[in-house]
Amino acid sequence: MSINASQLARSTIRQLIELGVSDFVLSPGSRNAPLSIALHEAAKKEIIELHVRIDERGAAYYALGISKASNTYVAVICTSGTAAANYHPAALEAYHSNTSLLFITADRPARLRRTGANQTTLQDGILSPLITIDTAEIVDCKKLLRGGPVHLNLQFDEPLLDTDSHDWLAGIHVSEPVLNISPTEQLEITTDRNIVIVGHDRAGFSAQAIIDFAASLNAPLIDEDPLSFKDCIAHAPILLSSPHVREKLQAELAIVIGRTTLSRP
Repeated sequence: MSINASQLARSTIRQLIELGVSDFVLSPGSRNAPLSIALHEAAKKEIIELHVRIDERGAAYYALGISKASNTYVAVICTSGTAAANYHPAALEAYHSNTSLLFITADRPARLRRTGANQTTLQDGILSPLITIDTAEIVDCKKLLRGGPVHLNLQFDEPLLDTDSHDWLAGIHVSEPVLNISPTEQLEITTDRNIVIVGHDRAGFSAQAIIDFAASLNAPLIDEDPLSFKDCIAHAPILLSSPHVREKLQAELAIVIGRTTLSRP
């Protein structure tokens, strides 16, 4: 059974809300009008936090910041055409830091691609290396939210709006956000001279979880965010600039958690 644009938008937004996504960053446009209206209706009921940002590039970075601060999925939504291309810088940031960011781009139907249609380009894969789910059908959003960034490209056919005014948010049940992640292998530590190095994003782990992990190894901590780790080695790059110190303290195993990009040394 085919679905219309409003049904596709409402189903997508309702699923995300029920999965615990509470922050949505929107850049309004024409083709993403069904999503904009659905988000407005959810915001009126105070179910979500809706952040409207006109510039798509800034909107994507704004969403990236919310996700990093909250360690939860944030959805950022734009219209079709070149608007989607403005997400690429933030998509690369999210990819390399494994930030939980859901890029939703509205698109015209696939049949209009390569026909010269207005505001139409090849949006499937436009945010490479992110995986793109390119569809005109309702998707299972639970399978999308697996801990890292992902791109959902929704094809909306006209008419973009319908006259159905039923309360599509009735009976909605909001769950706590749960990332669908499972370990692939067990880490085996066989040395005594270990060190734990923590990047500024902590790879999504809490500070206490990392502290406990380092303590279990009796390993010192070097961290790019010393305010979160009061017992870490302060000014480690300065200490390790000495060849003598490096030789004396050389670890047999260094475990890096997160992305270390703030300090080159």
